[in-house]
Amino acid sequence: YGQMGRCAPCAGMGEEEYRREVVDEIVALLRGEGGEEHLHALVLERKRLAQALEFEAAARLRDLIAGIERVRLARSVVSGEGAQAVVAPSTEPGVIEVFALSEGRLVGHRGFEAGDEAGLAAFAEEAMERQESLPAAGKNGSNEARIVAAYLGRRSGVVEAVRLGEATDLVRAAERVVEAVGEPEVPLA
Repeated sequence: YGQMGRCAPCAGMGEEEYRREVVDEIVALLRGEGGEEHLHALVLERKRLAQALEFEAAARLRDLIAGIERVRLARSVVSGEGAQAVVAPSTEPGVIEVFALSEGRLVGHRGFEAGDEAGLAAFAEEAMERQESLPAAGKNGSNEARIVAAYLGRRSGVVEAVRLGEATDLVRAAERVVEAVGEPEVPLA
C-alpha cells in the first residue's frame, strides 16, 4: 500500500480509521461491488514487475489477481438476482460462450463467433423469456450457478458477468472478452 500512497500516514488517517476503510474496500472488491482502483493498481504493479524482470513477484501478483477475479465471478454469479449472462472465451478459437442464469438457474448456454451481435441479441431475448416463465427457485436455485462458476473458475481468461436487461449489455461484455483474449478476427461494432 505504501507504493500506492494508501498507507495510513500517506492517506492522512488514524490507524483504526485506516483499518476500517481497507477492510471495507477489500470486502467490496470481493463482493464485486467496487475496489476497481485496487485491482487496477495490482495489475499495474504486476506489469511493472514484469518489465523490471522480476518474474516471480509478477507471477505471485498474477495469481492473486486471478484469485480475486474468480471470487468476484463466483459471488456475482451465485448471488445475482434476476436474469444475468456470463460471457467467457471458448476453447475454440474466435468463439465465446454465454451462460444465461436466472435466480441461480441455468436457462441457456450457447457459443457465438466473435461479431455475432444478432445472435447475442436473440439469445438475450430468449433467456429473458425463459426467465419469466420459471417458477420460484427456492433454496436450491443457486446450485446451477455454483456449477457454472466452478466450471469457469477452472478456466483461464477474462470472464464477464452482466445483467440481462438490454441486449447491448451482452454485446458489450462479449466485446470486452474478445478484446481481452486478443483474437478479434471480426470486430464487434
